[in-house]
Amino acid sequence: LKPFGVPFAAIHPVCPFADPASAIEYFAGSFAVGEGDPAALDRVLPVFEAIGARTLAFEPSDKRRYHAATIAASNFLNVIDDLALGLAESAGLARDQALELITSLQRAGLAGIEARGPEAALTGPIERADDRACRRIARALACSTPRQAELFATLSRATVELAARKHPDKLDVYAEIDRIFAGLAADRPGV
Repeated sequence: LKPFGVPFAAIHPVCPFADPASAIEYFAGSFAVGEGDPAALDRVLPVFEAIGARTLAFEPSDKRRYHAATIAASNFLNVIDDLALGLAESAGLARDQALELITSLQRAGLAGIEARGPEAALTGPIERADDRACRRIARALACSTPRQAELFATLSRATVELAARKHPDKLDVYAEIDRIFAGLAADRPGV
């Protein structure tokens, strides 16, 4: 449209649409991110506001990175939940109980992240630099699938990095915890 002098805009609703009926419930209050010509945005963003979206005009310097950010925030949560459900079920929890427990924990965690940011809201044995608990957890994952072990190890090591930013005075213990989880994936056949 640009060669024809027509103002254009692209709008990205930032809301999961796996189930359209549910998306209608969740859409109000979600973001609709717009980019393009100001004249076009001035006309189209109010339409999204009228159906309950919070709007944001944004000119990404790298649209691929913006899209990767939304994928990480949304889709990776599903992957983490699948991992957590599998581990909880292998520990003896019924799937419906495990799902309720996990999502309840996540709601509280998300509230903390929203209030304080991911670094300040971080908690758990890695954040506390509890290397003994981390060793026990790594040993317990010996009976998990190679993919579960690899994913858990990767996420644990990323958590170590976040915890080290929060507590730079504990770098020596975090280095040991990183080695524990690095070994978790390395010790697994097929990983």
